[in-house]
Amino acid sequence: MRKFVKHILLFTLLLVAVNAILYFTGRELYFGSYEVLSLERRSYFLSDSRGQALNDLTEKYGIHNFSHGSDSYEDMLRKLRFLVRNTKVDTVYISVDGHSLTSYRERKNNLDRSVIYCNVEDLGGRLEYFKQKYVKRYLPIFRPEIAEVIKIYKPASGKKPKTWADRSLDDRIKRAEKRVRTNFPEGEESEKLKEALFEIMKISRQNRIELIGIKLPLTKEYNSFAEKIDGTADDMLIENGFKVYDFSKIFENDPEYFADQDHLNSTGAEAVIEKLFGS
Repeated sequence: MRKFVKHILLFTLLLVAVNAILYFTGRELYFGSYEVLSLERRSYFLSDSRGQALNDLTEKYGIHNFSHGSDSYEDMLRKLRFLVRNTKVDTVYISVDGHSLTSYRERKNNLDRSVIYCNVEDLGGRLEYFKQKYVKRYLPIFRPEIAEVIKIYKPASGKKPKTWADRSLDDRIKRAEKRVRTNFPEGEESEKLKEALFEIMKISRQNRIELIGIKLPLTKEYNSFAEKIDGTADDMLIENGFKVYDFSKIFENDPEYFADQDHLNSTGAEAVIEKLFGS
C-alpha cells in the first residue's frame, strides 16, 4: 500500500512539474501577445491574421489594431463586448473576407484566449466562467495546442523572409490553391459565426458605433481560386445598412506587397492603410 501511495505521489509531482513547465514556457508564446490592448483609442480594427499583418501601423490614424491570427467572429464579439464595457468606442473596422464564415474559421479560433475578455454573463454562469477562464489557462497539460506552439517556436533568425514576389509563378499557383482549399473546406457557412456577426451588428447599433466592413487585399493567384466561392460576410453587413470597402483586388499586380498568398507584408500594410485612412 505504501509503495502504491509513493508511486501516486511521484506521478502527481511529475504532472505538476510538467504542467508548470508548459505554463511558464507557453504563457508568453501562447497568451502573451493576445493580451496586448490599448483602451485609449476610440477606433478599433478587428480581424484575424490578415488584419494582424497591419501591425501597429493603424495607430498613426488613432486606430488600435485589436486583431490576432485565428480570431473568429466569436472572438471578435467577445472583444467588442469588452470594449463597450470598458471604454468609449466610436468606430469599429471589421474584416469581412471570404473565409470569415467558413467551418475552417469556426474550428480554428481563439476562444481559449479571448475568454480573458469575457465576464460571467458572457459565458452563461460562474461554473463555465471558472472552467473557461482559469482551469483551461492554468492546466495546460491538458491542452495539446500549447505544447504544439512551444514545439514549433523558433527564435528569429535574422534572415530576410522570402516574399511572395520571390517565388516562381508555378509555386505561387500551387500555394494559393492549397490555401484556398484549407480556407474553404466545404460549401456551407457556419451558422454559429453568422450569429456572432449579427450580434456584433446589434451591439454596434445599440451603442451607436460605426461598424465598417473591410475586405483586405489578396494576391491575384489566391483570388483566381477563391472568387467563385467567396463568402457572404460582406453581404450581411451591406444588407443591414453598414458600409463595406472591398480592397481584395487592389494589389493583384503588386506581388511585392505580400508575404504569402493572402497576407500583406509591411510594405503592403503601409500601402493599404494609406488607402483606408489616409484620404
